Amino acid sequence: MKLNIVRRAEAPSVTEHSRLPQALAFAERGWYVFPCHWVSKGACSCGNPECGRHSGKHPLTDNGFNDATLDPTIVSQWWARWPRANIGIATGKSNLVVLDSDPEKGGDESLAEWKAQLEAVSTYVVSTGRRGRHRYFLRGHADVRTTIDLRPGIDVIADTGYVIAAGSSGLLQPYVCERDVPLAAVPLWLVEAVQQKATARGEGRVSDVWVAEAWPGVAKGNRNTMCTKLAGYLQHKQIPRNIREVMLLD
Repeated sequence: MKLNIVRRAEAPSVTEHSRLPQALAFAERGWYVFPCHWVSKGACSCGNPECGRHSGKHPLTDNGFNDATLDPTIVSQWWARWPRANIGIATGKSNLVVLDSDPEKGGDESLAEWKAQLEAVSTYVVSTGRRGRHRYFLRGHADVRTTIDLRPGIDVIADTGYVIAAGSSGLLQPYVCERDVPLAAVPLWLVEAVQQKATARGEGRVSDVWVAEAWPGVAKGNRNTMCTKLAGYLQHKQIPRNIREVMLLD
């Protein structure tokens, strides 16, 4: 796999702390990782003074989270080149849903609406570089899409996108794991909140699209096309092959 450099990053000395062990540990969990710029002396390592609140968050590879991997050889090569690189986790590949709350944008107030539900769920939690929270959930087969501004100060990062991992540097503080416990499945109330937001925005649910297209029946001559599209969708959703075959052939 080609290693791509997109922006200048300051050259670290050989004595500086490396985040390689942490990156490898996340990859061993099955979380796909890739290197991002880091924060040094209150500024982004890319050297752009206009990075602002995005400092230490943008990728060091050309394809960003699409380059994320579990391969320890590639991970080791990346962090040998950039020992201080922050660790990005691609949520889609990793089958994760991350509830991202930003107190500067009203995230704490928005979370208050879900206080009882959140207290009932034990899952992995990270304190972010701007004193927010990342709550990680296992996506499984839930139909959850990445949703920005689900509520004021609340984003959901799921099928596309990435988050910065614990152990990385931030503008106000390091990213720190507050609760290292097994992941909980994404709760139904969060799935419903995301789907309701999509409906309100006129985006609809993926399942609604298939129902609308297939419910009236598929005309003769179009069945192979429909089956191919459906097979691709089911594979994208990581439905096991034996189940896909039953759904398509029955």
